Amino acid sequence: MIKYVNKKMASLAGAAVIVATMGLGGAANAQTFYMYNDPNLKAGMEALTEGNLETASDYLAKATRSINGGERQQIAYSNLCAVDLALGKLDSAKDACDTAIRFDKRDWRAFVNRGHLNRLSGETEAALADYRRAAKLNPESELTGRVLARMETAIQNKQLASND
Repeated sequence: MIKYVNKKMASLAGAAVIVATMGLGGAANAQTFYMYNDPNLKAGMEALTEGNLETASDYLAKATRSINGGERQQIAYSNLCAVDLALGKLDSAKDACDTAIRFDKRDWRAFVNRGHLNRLSGETEAALADYRRAAKLNPESELTGRVLARMETAIQNKQLASND
């Protein structure tokens, strides 16, 4: 089971980091002031940009505790969710995803990452629900469409195999 989960984590790790860094694109230009207001968030995002996930995780975790509410804390949790997923810190990633979603129920990236976590833990229906929610929140995203389609195909294939 551990080997299977580790193999699955490796295949999801790239997607998780992509989803995490996507939090820096688009509207992030308007958020630059907020992003650098907290030294832990700044250091965590810089480490993420450099590909140093362990350091990013450490600083983002500190940022979740040092920032007192609001958009910046949600950003820290959302990115911690993705980074810890990529590192295989599944419990921490799940907590961070859940908290990011509590802060912002429109955070499609956190729904995608929580979907990955649910899929890894065998919670197919929960994963499908998260992917569907992400696709509904951001229908233009190739990522959400792709993960939702893969999940639906996997479920259909599993159902077909069980009927044989």
